[in-house]
Amino acid sequence: MKLNKFYIRYYPPGIVFEYQKRRKIKQKILDLFDIERETNVEKLAAQIARDEPLITPKILPQLETILQKLKDKTLFNNRDNVHKSFNVDKTLSSGHLLPITNVSIDKIGDICATGSYDRTCKIWNTRTGEETSTLIGHENAVYVVSLAISGRLVSHECVCGEHRYPPWHDMPN
Repeated sequence: MKLNKFYIRYYPPGIVFEYQKRRKIKQKILDLFDIERETNVEKLAAQIARDEPLITPKILPQLETILQKLKDKTLFNNRDNVHKSFNVDKTLSSGHLLPITNVSIDKIGDICATGSYDRTCKIWNTRTGEETSTLIGHENAVYVVSLAISGRLVSHECVCGEHRYPPWHDMPN
């Protein structure tokens, strides 16, 4: 067996080893669900090297680098910064009766379309947070909503594929 490459999988955290065995390329996945802020990368790399015959002493420094990169990119290290980076600007008023399945926002950010399990598609003014219209008549939950680049056309579809309106139509005012 010969190790060819490492691949980092950020979510869920893990490493994929690509190796060659008898002229065939194979992959082995190592899940690292327990990696967190306090994880000692050197100890983890040493433990993986003990358990994994593909990791040789020559490759150990590369494994440590990859584990550190994975640790740095995981949500555990960025959780504190996320709360500092984002603020609630507007909350959509009232809204759907059941959970939202899909959201689409136009290029400028003025219009938002939402689909829901309540069988409706709602159009929102993102500046005010107010609902501008509700598109009804679906036979099932609305799983797909999409806005055209112009922001004046909307497409919405439920899981059964039926449309209340033509696939692309002008948004109601």
